[in-house]
Amino acid sequence: MLMCGIAPVQQMLEHTGAMEKVRPQDVFIGPTEAVLDYLSSQYDDAGIQELLRSGADSLRSLLQASLASAHLERNAALATIAEGIGQGIKRS
Repeated sequence: MLMCGIAPVQQMLEHTGAMEKVRPQDVFIGPTEAVLDYLSSQYDDAGIQELLRSGADSLRSLLQASLASAHLERNAALATIAEGIGQGIKRS
């Protein structure tokens, strides 16, 4: 997998012949597209949902733990974000 790099990097890869060995479907615009493609090739829908749930749970826990040390004016915003994380993820 390869993310599109800046023009000089792309030119060097083409000049050295490296791009001849990279399939067009393995070149991505950015990290999000590369990760999503990798996940969809390695996991079924239930597996991806479980990974998303796990990540959301971890992020929620980190945000909740940071509430105690956050400035008062940020507590409400952080609490709202923590509550909303993972709401769109399907539950099995």
